[in-house]
Amino acid sequence: MAKKSGCPWGEVKIKGKCTPMDTKKQISTIRKIVKDKAKTVSVRGGQGTAYGWVEISGSDTFGNFTDQERKALRSLNIRPGGNCALVSPENRTSFIEKQLG
Repeated sequence: MAKKSGCPWGEVKIKGKCTPMDTKKQISTIRKIVKDKAKTVSVRGGQGTAYGWVEISGSDTFGNFTDQERKALRSLNIRPGGNCALVSPENRTSFIEKQLG
């Protein structure tokens, strides 16, 4: 079954071409996209029952985001909370397609 982008599951449309990406490759790609805009944030893949989630935390005290980090994340359409922002497994492919497509 194809997704909204027209690519089969496990593939992401980048520059009009379906590219195979597993979970680790998607998280690595998201990390690169986020780090290009906000170099000081921490971007990690979730572990255990949170596997597949992308966890973003700030560089300030207790992982809080600085104003500059918040602005950078908002420019990527990521809504930072107090000290955490997330990209869900369901939104990973669409996030990559929006940023790189």
